[in-house]
Amino acid sequence: MKTTLVLTVLFCVGLTVYAKTTHRPDHTTHRPDHTTHAPQPEEFECDACITFATVIEEYVHERLPLAEVERDANTLCHILTGHLGEYCEQHLIPKVDRIFDDLHKHSPQDVCENLDFC
Repeated sequence: MKTTLVLTVLFCVGLTVYAKTTHRPDHTTHRPDHTTHAPQPEEFECDACITFATVIEEYVHERLPLAEVERDANTLCHILTGHLGEYCEQHLIPKVDRIFDDLHKHSPQDVCENLDFC
């Protein structure tokens, strides 16, 4: 269970660092950006899902019940603040049962791809 706690802390730290280093457009200029490219898959969504699924994967390996996973996942999302917490609660928590079930047969990356996060 210590591994799960460490992974949870790493999840929080990783997402926080990612959010702080993500490039945000400078809104002080009013000139349109003519160098836009075709949108890429949301890296944040993919990274968040894979990290979240990796935490849940530890529960699968320890053969812990889904009810415990759901409880701890909710606690984890409530710890996160701002956009990260909202994203976790709105997009990851509703799929925690599917993520948990799919991790019995697939990797976190595959699970997140199958759920269209990546």
